[in-house]
Amino acid sequence: SEGEFLITSYGLSGIAAMELGGTVARSQAALADSKNPAGRVSLDFLPEYREDQLVSLLELSGGRDWRTALAGLLPDKIGRVILNKLEKEGRGDRAMPQALASLVKGLDLDVLGTRGFPFAYVASGGAKTRDFDPAKLMSRLRPGLFACGEVLDLDGETGGFNLYWAFASGCLAGRSAAAWLEADPS
Repeated sequence: SEGEFLITSYGLSGIAAMELGGTVARSQAALADSKNPAGRVSLDFLPEYREDQLVSLLELSGGRDWRTALAGLLPDKIGRVILNKLEKEGRGDRAMPQALASLVKGLDLDVLGTRGFPFAYVASGGAKTRDFDPAKLMSRLRPGLFACGEVLDLDGETGGFNLYWAFASGCLAGRSAAAWLEADPS
């Protein structure tokens, strides 16, 4: 996913994070008994610059305080995270411009999961779509049972798809249920 992320006290948020949410939730469910992360995300904090351009900018700082050098490019807290990561890796000052540029262009983070259903914008999972007639949204397994929206295992990207699906499938399932009852009122 490409787009803006918000860095919060609980992790990443924003449109790009929401676009990844369904994939993360499915991965998290598949790894339920595992201690492995649900995935990895690589953040490019300055997509408008190439890595070699950043190296040149950082070299112009002449080896002064790297935190000050980053301050003109990034918010202070992000700069501190990048510098702390390099410190833990024991990178030397001579290679610092390249190391900093590399992390600014691709800070890899483990994705531990989502915040769960109470904070979800879209629910993922539900009844298998193959078990429902797409023309009526009636169950192939239980005639007379109709489903719509997030009850079915169907979700899409942000931008209105999920709301559209909820309303359109609700209309179809409701009309189909009414027609089914009229045809067989028992």
